[in-house]
Order: sequence, then C-alpha cells, then structure tokens
Amino acid sequence: MRQTVCMLLLSTVLLSACGFHLRGKIDLPPSLETIRITSPDGDLRTYLADALDFSGATVTGSDDGALLDVVDVRFERRVRTVDTRGLATSYMLHYAVDFRVEDASGASLLDSATINLKRDFNFDSTQVLEKEDEEQFLRDDMRRAAAQRIVRRIGTVSATQANSTPSAETQGAVEPAY
Repeated sequence: MRQTVCMLLLSTVLLSACGFHLRGKIDLPPSLETIRITSPDGDLRTYLADALDFSGATVTGSDDGALLDVVDVRFERRVRTVDTRGLATSYMLHYAVDFRVEDASGASLLDSATINLKRDFNFDSTQVLEKEDEEQFLRDDMRRAAAQRIVRRIGTVSATQANSTPSAETQGAVEPAY
C-alpha cells in the first residue's frame, strides 16, 4: 500500500514538473475581445469563430472591434510516392493560411503571418471512395488545427502591443511566420 502511494505521488510530481498542461482557453488582449473575421474559406472562418468564442472573444459581423483578416488560403496535394506502374500511392497534403490582425482603430497588431500544415495521405486506387472521404477528413482536420494555431498566435500579441502604436524601432520589424 505504501509503495503504491509513493509511486502515485512520484508520478504526480514528475508530471507537474515537466510543464504539462491541457490546452484550454487562450487569454486574448482586451483590444481583441470583439473581433471580426474575413476569410475566403467559409469552413476555416467557422472554426476560427468557434475557437475565438471559446477563448472569450465576441465574433461580430460589424466594423467595430478588431479585424482578423485571412488574406490567402492554399491547399495543395503533392505526389510523394508512385508504384511500378507510375500510379500515385501516397500524397503530401499541404495547407497554408496567410493572415493579419488589426485593432479597432486599424493599427496593425500582426502584419503578416503564415500557418503551414502538412499531412501524409496514402492512396489506394481500389478504394477510391474511402480515400476521398479520408482526404476530406484530413482537410477538415487541417482547417481545425490552423484555426487553433491562429488563435494561439493571436494570443501572443501582448496587451501593451495591442494598446499602443508601434514605435520607430518596431515599425520595420518582421513577424516570424509559424
């Protein structure tokens, strides 16, 4: 009994010491609590609205509040491998989203950022319908993952950055693309 309690206590201490925690609500700066989303991909917009709503933001259709502008969405399917007959047996699915964020006054909070996601997709020409469904599932999964990454990226905009105008030192700074 004592050994079990010690093992349980030890595993709890080790798990908490490694920094593990479940993903949850992302704290957004106050200037991003009301936000409008524009996107050429309606499904991505829906996933973004859900993720922002979960983080406490109010998604609006009016011009008041901040703007999350999804500038470009690209989806590509590249052949990875072929069989001896020259038929594709696997693909690399690539999903890229370019976006920017402005506050309510139109000042840029995040000039330009890109989210890139890749998934491997094995193809079997004897199971075309199943593989089409699998590819569609992977596309939706990549949209959901992109929405989560965008919201986490928006959450990194500090409150001071969101409430002030850029200084001469930071105006030429380039944001890293994740």
